[in-house]
Amino acid sequence: MIGRHPAVPADEAVVAVSLPPAVPAATRVVIRYAAASDAGRQAALALAEALSGAGYGAIEIRSDAEPTSGDRIRYFEDQERAGAAALARLAGDTLSRSGRGTPQLQDSTGAAPKPPPGTLEIELGAG
Repeated sequence: MIGRHPAVPADEAVVAVSLPPAVPAATRVVIRYAAASDAGRQAALALAEALSGAGYGAIEIRSDAEPTSGDRIRYFEDQERAGAAALARLAGDTLSRSGRGTPQLQDSTGAAPKPPPGTLEIELGAG
């Protein structure tokens, strides 16, 4: 029978659970934060830990002299948009614990030069 496991009584509802797709092995995440922001550094470390636990293997943390205006996730190829959206949800869950929100997606497909394919960037504002 479709939609019902034989061990579940017919009068009980069956809930379908949608699991996130596996993290592509080639995904590289660069987390950038404002060098003068201790809160940004702490958020970057918390994100790196959460991403590692979620299966992201290549994670880099970098400090930047110039802070960004807000938290965002940049993707550089059209086919990386869905992965960036999934990353934004995970990052938002982690960042909300420190009072931040879900990072906004930024289409950087027109950027030059571009990082290697499979790279997503998380930019944390000074907040």
